[in-house]
Amino acid sequence: MTGSTSTTTTTASTTTTTTLPGVTGTLTIRRAQMKLPDGPANDRLTIRGYLALGAGSDGIDPPHEGFGLVLTGVRFDLPATGFTGIPGRWRYRDPSGAGSNPDGITYVSLRVRRDGTFKLSIKGRNAELSTFDGTTGRNIQVRVEIGNDDAAQNLPFRRSGRDLRYP
Repeated sequence: MTGSTSTTTTTASTTTTTTLPGVTGTLTIRRAQMKLPDGPANDRLTIRGYLALGAGSDGIDPPHEGFGLVLTGVRFDLPATGFTGIPGRWRYRDPSGAGSNPDGITYVSLRVRRDGTFKLSIKGRNAELSTFDGTTGRNIQVRVEIGNDDAAQNLPFRRSGRDLRYP
């Protein structure tokens, strides 16, 4: 190997990640219920409450930003294209529940109230909520995400037969 040469080239690379700041609002749940019969993907969900946007919020627009619901580790995403209505009065309807990811959310309604908060109603059917099966009550965090706005509340659900209810 007389007379051979070796060349090594080193290249540096950097990555910049830009994260938009989120705005945390207040979620006040009035009533929530999970019906949890035996078997997979046959559970029902009902949530009713109020959403107040946080200071510095640029507002919400579900038909452009979509909607996310998180129940302590179980996340449902709804497409922006599924929402209809006018600003301050939006509705998502999907009787099959197949439009959400994962399947199960059939109805969401957001309506602005006189005090600037939003009345929130969520319904689900044939959802996979088996992670909440059991024999005792438990604390579950309910979180709503719309664009860069989010709000959450930790709820002490009580067991009623196989179902979970709040309050």
